[in-house]
Amino acid sequence: MTTLAKQAEDVGRRFGHFHHTAFTLARAYAIPGRTDEALAWLCKAAGDGYPCYPAFVDDRTLDRIRTAKPFVDFLAEQQAQWERFKQLAQ
Repeated sequence: MTTLAKQAEDVGRRFGHFHHTAFTLARAYAIPGRTDEALAWLCKAAGDGYPCYPAFVDDRTLDRIRTAKPFVDFLAEQQAQWERFKQLAQ
């Protein structure tokens, strides 16, 4: 998978919305339970324009890493940020 992930990263960086590629890579690493890699890509996705807490909570491909403390912490940070965004929108 590393070669495919590298190819996806190389191709994805050519486009303006790399955060979608980062989220897809996170999902690909989460499916086999590779928490560290998945979380690294989730952080890139969130930091690069895709801070979408509902997507992170609802995406079933993230289930294998859902109980890992780093993912739980990531979700808590994303939820807090999502709530701040909602307050700004009101």
